[in-house]
Amino acid sequence: QEFELYVDKQKLSRAIRNATENSLKSMNDLETGILTLRAHKNSKYAYFEVQDIGKGMNKEVKENMLKPYYTSAGGTGLGTMIMLNVIEQHGGEITVESEEGKGTKITFKIPLS
Repeated sequence: QEFELYVDKQKLSRAIRNATENSLKSMNDLETGILTLRAHKNSKYAYFEVQDIGKGMNKEVKENMLKPYYTSAGGTGLGTMIMLNVIEQHGGEITVESEEGKGTKITFKIPLS
């Protein structure tokens, strides 16, 4: 599905890259892993999804991951803050679906207009 979206390309690319890097880190200890990137739209929103079949998140991490400076991976938490900031600057939202041992899907939802 092809579509055009007017965004700050550099900022949105950084948000997607941060989500992708987090997904790759979550699969470091696995023999095999799958990372899937998707983009699609409906009549009101564009969606960008980063999904992995990695270690997933427990309830505490999932509930806190979008809080400023929160980290479960030994980093600074800035990568996630950047993702949230960029998507909010575009009037959008981030949703997180995750299950321990099964993986995580981060969805960026951005209004088309």
